[in-house]
Amino acid sequence: PDLGAPCRVGYHAVPSLEPLHVHVVSVDLDSSSLKRKEHFYSFATGLFVDARDVEAALERNALPALVAERRAVRPGGLACHRCGAAAANMPRLKEHLGRCE
Repeated sequence: PDLGAPCRVGYHAVPSLEPLHVHVVSVDLDSSSLKRKEHFYSFATGLFVDARDVEAALERNALPALVAERRAVRPGGLACHRCGAAAANMPRLKEHLGRCE
């Protein structure tokens, strides 16, 4: 379906809620719901696993290895996931995300 904006579909490598659930998120991640850097990291880094990657891993019986690899991801400093611009804090990052192409 056309959602009107580019989106990603996937799962958290380290789920924060049960039961397992899928996320559909806009590629720009410009949302009032993203308030903490840990929450941003969960969507903007390898901690967010695209549904296609999960499906491919299931077909190869390799899901445990994929999850272990992604759980080992350690995000660096706070930065834009599209252009790499560093941000001192979430308010600055959110301001940047609103205008980043």
